[in-house]
Amino acid sequence: MGNNNLAPEQLDTVILRMAGDATLKDGVLPNIEGKGILDVLQENYPQVTLNDIEDSFEILENHGYIRFDRYPKNPVMFFEEIGFEAYLQQFYPDYDSLENRTCTQIVQNEALNDALIAQALSTPRIIIQHILKNLASRGEIKIDSSLQGIHITHVNASLRRKFKG
Repeated sequence: MGNNNLAPEQLDTVILRMAGDATLKDGVLPNIEGKGILDVLQENYPQVTLNDIEDSFEILENHGYIRFDRYPKNPVMFFEEIGFEAYLQQFYPDYDSLENRTCTQIVQNEALNDALIAQALSTPRIIIQHILKNLASRGEIKIDSSLQGIHITHVNASLRRKFKG
């Protein structure tokens, strides 16, 4: 995993990246066994103490990036949407332009579900779903979510104007 001498802030980034990489691999925001993360970190960074790791978990949780359910023997870490956003901004190439390209697909090509947009942009569905949720939270679109994915039910007039071809 690289240099074994980590500053505390670097450890935060390593954990964020582990969770983000797992999300892209699995296609869902993962529930990660805390013990599994501990094992990987201690194996790859033997100088990092358990206290350092716990501090990083606390900092990431305080920022809203992760959430823990603390079970006595094995805590479970949940990667939150805001954490996935931070991961994408730091580690996903061209993420900044991806929202605009997604909006273009919605408005100009009438791509109204995450699968169509993901296919058109050659982007993992989990990332398109994340962008659609962000657009919906800002009132740009209305969505319905189901087991099949996310379907856009309404596109705000201001978004249509902005991205009309």
